[in-house]
Amino acid sequence: MDYGKMAQQLVETASQLVRGRTVNIMDTDGVIIASTEKERTGTYHKGAGDAIRTGKPVAIEKDQVAQYPGAKEGYNLPLYSRGKIIGVVGIYGNPSEVYDTAQLLGAYTIQFFEQNADWQQQTMENELRGKLLDLLVSLDATDDENASSLLRTLHLRPVFPLRVLIIGVNGTADSMRRLHLFTPLIAQLRTQGFLNPGCDVWGIHGNCLTIVKSRADGLDRDGLKRLWDQLSNLEQA
Repeated sequence: MDYGKMAQQLVETASQLVRGRTVNIMDTDGVIIASTEKERTGTYHKGAGDAIRTGKPVAIEKDQVAQYPGAKEGYNLPLYSRGKIIGVVGIYGNPSEVYDTAQLLGAYTIQFFEQNADWQQQTMENELRGKLLDLLVSLDATDDENASSLLRTLHLRPVFPLRVLIIGVNGTADSMRRLHLFTPLIAQLRTQGFLNPGCDVWGIHGNCLTIVKSRADGLDRDGLKRLWDQLSNLEQA
């Protein structure tokens, strides 16, 4: 899903939470990229432009609207993510009345975009690891350069000896079910420290989740027992 579609989905959901008030999201050029008033999408919003330029909220009273082309009465809040302005969210209404709502909406919007950005980054990384795994499994010397390039891109430094785990779960012949089962498992194994992003390679190969694990970390009896328990839970899902 692209940024514009995500933003439109967000304003439509957020508007329902704020009693149907108009909600806009503007990019760093002050252009409306999503709005509950869809005809305004693609137009310039001076209130947002000023918020981007100053880094501060812009409150527009009813008698000030003429000073802000493309804007209406409301409160416009710059969105900061990881120290950078990524856009502006605006809500229609008397600024003093919608101030608290705007603050909550701003926090919700930032969280929404950060979670989606993290998810997209994780998805891309998993895809690259899967491609690297395919190259390693093929054992084709002509792929050495591509494999080395992916290792550098992923900042991966495998540590020998390597161990290979091949995990199959009943009912994973269907590609969508494989993703449904293995994606959360990969996330859990990363969170628990079983998968080390700096030196392990993993991906869905055929109908199985294949892991090329550096050293033997996590492969003692207790570690394998925990992994088995998680796999048992997957099969019951």
